[in-house]
Amino acid sequence: MKRRTLRAAAAAPGMPEAQTSLDLSSLVDIAFLLLTFFLLTSTLDPKEADLGFRLGLPGIVQPPKNSFVPEEVRVEVRADGSVWFQGEAVESGATDRRQLPGLLSELRDATAAAAMLAPDKENGVVVRVSADDQVRGQRLMDVLDTIAESGIATIRLDGFVD
Repeated sequence: MKRRTLRAAAAAPGMPEAQTSLDLSSLVDIAFLLLTFFLLTSTLDPKEADLGFRLGLPGIVQPPKNSFVPEEVRVEVRADGSVWFQGEAVESGATDRRQLPGLLSELRDATAAAAMLAPDKENGVVVRVSADDQVRGQRLMDVLDTIAESGIATIRLDGFVD
């Protein structure tokens, strides 16, 4: 009955409008419950999780007297599919060929030269691979397969950004 009188009073001309209030306590309770639910059920992406990096303080480190620095060679894959080894073209831009014999022979020569300098070291050569953004993925995989076939286990990739 009270609702009718408030409506009727609000509708009547010359009468002041009725003050209504809204109880927000249940709405706030639901908001906190939803917030708690999403916080408890969410998981962190591995890239966002703490990976436990330990960064050493800067200082002067003396390298050991018998330190071995592996030879670093550079392999570039250009947009047309051509493969360059140490600044010289070793494979043409024909991307239909899966085998890269020119690159393979250069890598084997570099591995043999590094083995002569340090015969007791396994990884005497590090290959630094860079590619243009327009390179087809298959061509890059052919280069990586050729590096693996040459017996080189250490590869560094340059210029690949998400």
